[in-house]
Order: sequence, then structure tokens, then C-alpha cells
Amino acid sequence: MESHGKNTTGRTSGVFYKTIGFKFLVVVGFFVFTFSLFTLYYSWSQNDAQMEELLQSQSELALQFNLAIREYVAESIRPFAQEYLDRDDFMPETMSTSFVARSVFEKVRKKFPDYIIKFSSNNPRNPANQASREELLVVDYFNKHPDLKTWSGQLVFDGRPHLAQFSARRMEESCLECHGVPSDAPKALIERYGDKAGFNRPLGEVIALDTVAIPIGKFKSAAITQTARNFLFLMIGLLALLAAIYYAFHRLVGHKLSNISKHFKNTADEDKDFFITPINYKSEDEIGNLAQCFNILAEKSNNVHDNLEKHVAERTKELEDLNSTLQHEIEVRKQQEAKNRQHHELLNSTIESLPHPFYVIDADNYQIIIANSATHSGEWTEDSTCYKLTHQKDEPCGSAEHPCPLEMVKRTGQPVVVKHIHYGKNGNAKNIEVHAYPVFDSSGKITQIIEYSFEIPESKNPEVQSQSQKACAEHTNNAHSGN
Repeated sequence: MESHGKNTTGRTSGVFYKTIGFKFLVVVGFFVFTFSLFTLYYSWSQNDAQMEELLQSQSELALQFNLAIREYVAESIRPFAQEYLDRDDFMPETMSTSFVARSVFEKVRKKFPDYIIKFSSNNPRNPANQASREELLVVDYFNKHPDLKTWSGQLVFDGRPHLAQFSARRMEESCLECHGVPSDAPKALIERYGDKAGFNRPLGEVIALDTVAIPIGKFKSAAITQTARNFLFLMIGLLALLAAIYYAFHRLVGHKLSNISKHFKNTADEDKDFFITPINYKSEDEIGNLAQCFNILAEKSNNVHDNLEKHVAERTKELEDLNSTLQHEIEVRKQQEAKNRQHHELLNSTIESLPHPFYVIDADNYQIIIANSATHSGEWTEDSTCYKLTHQKDEPCGSAEHPCPLEMVKRTGQPVVVKHIHYGKNGNAKNIEVHAYPVFDSSGKITQIIEYSFEIPESKNPEVQSQSQKACAEHTNNAHSGN
């Protein structure tokens, strides 16, 4: 029992990962780490959304700036220039909105070379405005959705993802002079760009896109780098936090529990006779309550042990006294049994000394209980009846010639004498005088009948012999009833 306690306590206290402090640290660390990852992911997703919103705002600002330039040229500069120029003259620096807008943003792109700001067309006069494959898809999308004017989303340009803003420029009546049939266009425009590109556009068709695209790769990389840096700082902070939590838990809980566990082990290893030593610990927290409860339990256990030893000693004394009494009773019973054996032997010797039949009959079933040798000559068994043994009959006597002495005694409660004819083993008939006497129990009921009988010889005085046999029978009856 002691070695089992030593092995169990030793294994638990010697392995760090089995301690309650380590298990508490794992549980707390799991929840803290999970919450930190969730917080980090939420922060990253929020930053990413804000970054996309900012880029969206910048691209929309650039697009609106582009549209404002084009609108200003179309509404202010071009009408002013047309007042001083002939109809066949064409000066793109003052009359072409796309030329002016592209010239302005070419200067802007020197500061932001990764930005895409252009006037994209599927059939441009200036090859620099040729729409890319992605832009052609957007043109097709606008043509399939004539109610849309703008579209924004992420597209890949030159293998890099961009956040793009598109504004559809559809063919209107005011555009027919320069983009309808070549014959209606100024001659200077034909001479400069030819009569193929930019002409024969139907009304309502998307002839170009005002495109602004901002690369998002470097912003994503910067966000990932910042997130990784935040994650590193977070992990360092978490490790420091877990170390502080473990230290606090160890000081407040683990160390105290360890001392209580050592006390339990030392108490189990002590060689004292069951006595449990209380814990010397005073505190009002839960561990203090645990120690106090242990001390109360130890005191009760010690009291129970002391009372048990006292009770065992008392019961031992009672058992010793009872054993002595039983030994005395056993000795008394042995003596009584010896006396009973003597009485039984005396009774057997007495009835065996009689030369004539002598037997005791059960008053309820006619079975012979006791019989001397003169009665049965070796033919008597425990279930033999008086009428079977003496008359060789299967039913009790009851005729006028053979009245039943047992029934007569039970009826009168007095001794009776009757004469029967009995048959010996060889079948010879004998005149027999039967004497029957009642035996009473403590309640006065006749339970047994004593009978003795003898042959009546013709030459002998039957009266003298009857008196002699009666005296012997009465003596035997007294001995049998214990009087």
C-alpha cells in the first residue's frame, strides 16, 4: 500500500507535463493563441478592406480628374479654338479631349510609373490607346449592358493585379463629325490620322474607355509584411503573457497544491498507526478551505479510529466472555448428554431384562418406538406397527375378540388389560394378556402407549403373574417418563 502511494506520487510530481500548472498553461495558451489569431486575421482583413477602399478612392479620383479634363476641353477649349480655326482645320492640342487628357497624365505617370491612365479603344487613331485583351473584355461587357456607365474591379495587366476603374464613352451625335463617315471629318484630321481608324462608329456603341488602374501587388505585400511583423510581436507578447500567467498560477495555486500533495504523501508514508497528521496551512482562499476540510476530515478519521479500537476492545472482551459462557454451556450439555445416555442405557437394560414382550407405541400412528428383544425376535423395524408385528395384519385391531388397547387407553385415559391371540413366527396361536398404560406430555395429551404382554399358561395362576408384570411395567413407565 505504501509503495503504491510512493510510485504514484513520484511519477506525478517529477514530470512537468503532468503537472496541473502545465495543463492549465496549455488550456489558457490554446484559447489565447486562438483568440490572437482571430484578432490578427480580423485586423488584417480590416486593413486589407481599408486598403482596397483607399485604392478604390484613388482610382476613382484619378478617373474623375481625367473626365474633368476631357469635359473642360470639350466644353471650353475646343469651342474657343473652333472660333479661330477653319472647318477643315484640326488641332489635337486644343480640340481632342483624349489627346489633352493623355498628355496631362503622361506627366503624372512620371511620378507614378506603375499607374495606368489611358483612353482605351478597340480602333484608336493613336496606337498608344489600343485596348488590351482585358480592356476589350470590358468594352464587350459595356456593349452587352448598355445601361451601365462605369465598372470597377480587379484585373491583371502585364501579369500584375490592378484595381481598375472604367468609364464607357459611347457614340453620340456630337461625335459624328470626327467619328462618323470620313467625308464629314476635318481634312487636317484625315491628313494626320487617315480615314480608317476611329471612323464609322454607330450611335450607342462603346468607342472607348477612360481607364485608370492602380497596381495592388506592392500594397498587398506591404500589408502581408506588416501582418507578419505584427504576428511576430504578438507571439513574443503571448509567450511573455503565458510565462507571467504560469508564474502567477504556480505561486498562487501550483506551489500550494504541491505542498499539500507532499503532505499527503508524507502522511501515507509515515509508520504511525493510522494517525493522520493535519496540514499546517492558513489561508482564506479555496486552497485554504481545502486544507481546512482535510484537517476536519483527518480529525474525524482519527476519532473514528480511536473509537473503533475502543469498540473492538470492548467487543473482544464481550466475545471472550461469551465464549467462556458457551464453553460452560457446552460442558453442561456434555454432562447432561452423558446422563441422558446413562438413563437410555438403563432403560434399555431394564426392558431387555424382561423375559416377555415390552414395547412403546406412538399413539398417533401405531408405530413401535421402543421394543425389547422378546417383542420382535429380530423382525422389528423403525416403521413396524403393533398390529403388523403381533397379529400380522395390515390394519389396527378393533374386533370384539381383539379390542385395541391403544384406542381404549386414548379413549379412557386409564390403563387397560385385554386378552388377544397372537401368532408366533411359526404361525402357532398363543393366548396373550396385553397390559397397556398411557404416557402423557406436558399438556396432558396422550402421546405414547406402553404395552407389555405375556402368554397365559393354563397351569399357572394368571392373577399373580399379572400383578408382578404390572409392577414391572409401572416401574418402566416411570423410568421412561423421567420421573
